[in-house]
Amino acid sequence: MTTSLKKIKNFSPDVIHLHSSKAGVLGRLSFPKSKVVYTVHGFDSIRVAYRKFLPIEKMLKSRWKAIVGVSNYDCLNLKSENIFKNVACVYNGIESPAMLNENPFDQFKDYRGRVVTIARLSKPKRLDLFLKTASKLPDVAFIWIGNLTDPVPPKK
Repeated sequence: MTTSLKKIKNFSPDVIHLHSSKAGVLGRLSFPKSKVVYTVHGFDSIRVAYRKFLPIEKMLKSRWKAIVGVSNYDCLNLKSENIFKNVACVYNGIESPAMLNENPFDQFKDYRGRVVTIARLSKPKRLDLFLKTASKLPDVAFIWIGNLTDPVPPKK
């Protein structure tokens, strides 16, 4: 057993929430099924692109407390592969946006152009390149919409 797995088991979490296909397999093999929630993001990647892994998914289909599809499409594809026990669909989004009293984009109307990025604020999304590009085009408004998911390191 790896050191990381030992640490997690010693921590004794009440829920193990798995997201990727690889974590989904490893987590379902390593933890009690009563604690495992597996969220599938794009079941087609297993059904179509990596079909050789589909038998593993089917073998492990009872090794979770719940499986979550992030779209109706994913849930239907799970069921079409005979994976339906404890499957729930929780849409990856919001039902209705919050209503704003004023348009926050009005402040950018006088720019020559507007670039909007919608993404979580984390390293893989390369905010640094976004800001570098924005600094080279001062007459274009660059707007980032997203939430902070990675901890911000303390300033030294």
